[in-house]
Amino acid sequence: MAVNKIDLNNLDKSNWKSFRFDEIAQNISERVDPNNTDLEVYIGLEHIDSESLHIKRFGTSDDVNGQKLKFYKGDIIFGRRRAYQRKAGIVTCDGFCSAHSLVLRANPEVIAQELFPFFLHSDLFMHRAVDISVGSLSPTINWGTLKGQQFLLPPKEMQTRLAGLLWSLEDALESEGLVRMTLNKVRLSIREKLLYSSDHPRVKLGGLVNSIVAGKSLNGENISPQNNEKAVLKVSAVGPSGFAPNESKVLHDQNGFLTKFQINEGDILITRANTAELVGRVCLVDSSYPNLMLCDKTLKLVIDKGKVDNDYLVEVLNSYESRRQIESFATGTGGAMKNITQNEILSIKIPLPKLQEQKKLAKKIRLLKDNYRNHVGQEKQAYGLKKNILNQVF
Repeated sequence: MAVNKIDLNNLDKSNWKSFRFDEIAQNISERVDPNNTDLEVYIGLEHIDSESLHIKRFGTSDDVNGQKLKFYKGDIIFGRRRAYQRKAGIVTCDGFCSAHSLVLRANPEVIAQELFPFFLHSDLFMHRAVDISVGSLSPTINWGTLKGQQFLLPPKEMQTRLAGLLWSLEDALESEGLVRMTLNKVRLSIREKLLYSSDHPRVKLGGLVNSIVAGKSLNGENISPQNNEKAVLKVSAVGPSGFAPNESKVLHDQNGFLTKFQINEGDILITRANTAELVGRVCLVDSSYPNLMLCDKTLKLVIDKGKVDNDYLVEVLNSYESRRQIESFATGTGGAMKNITQNEILSIKIPLPKLQEQKKLAKKIRLLKDNYRNHVGQEKQAYGLKKNILNQVF
């Protein structure tokens, strides 16, 4: 492939040219009244994923009121409000979008259309966009300011080759993403079958727990601990992919640390208060963290290892059936905080095969998770390579 002739580590930019942004791209400012249009597709900023070229969700004219912007197939919708969210996606049909966006169209005389979306996702462009945003609560970019910004671009022949490489990586990313999503669905489906397809007796969690420790409310500074500083966990430490020890904050009073609330290897943590989606989230601690304490919205389960396997129990508590029970217990209204009590947690019923079978089931599920994580790693590697190329070029 000709792109291999480009030495990305030693780019010669002596023949590159600087252009104003309004020479690079056109701002499409056609207005649309959602109540008086034949266009069916509406795209708001909520439909655009951060750092993604692809827009996969849509709304309709019934969802909105007020003047909007028209876009055409191939245009790019760029979120000019809160640019730090890095939202810029390619549209695949005609439609209309939020007025908090810019509809941008590449000038093919200056930049290759295939390269333009990658340019918009470069750190160079995104950092400049953030820098020129105005307003404190909802910083927004004005076209009048953006259009005069200068950017250095490679010659058209090099742009075409760079675009070819970047789209190859983008296609690989999309393929890995599809594989990852499919694997995750298969993994979760198999997990449910492994855990609930047999006639194992159901027992209450309280019969498997020696003790349950409630975290303590302590003031902390929202910075990561350094040099063995003692810290208290955030609720977000109980993450969807396992324990996240970096989700913590330094204690204001280092003497307030109590070993009773210390995080140890093998502990099972569960959130007792959070949003409806996150309350009851469970994870296993994979190592000891002598400088970390439980927060007040998190509980620690100390289990009877003669009755139940740690890995097995965590998988069961994260299953659909256990989530259903947790959701039925959680109290609160609307999108506000939800809470579950210790007694409700201990009343959750789970299937309990013999200990040896628990270990076998946990091992099978772990192999599925490892396969899934391998694909996540490959996806991250391709994404990192794409970002590295973008930042070397622009």
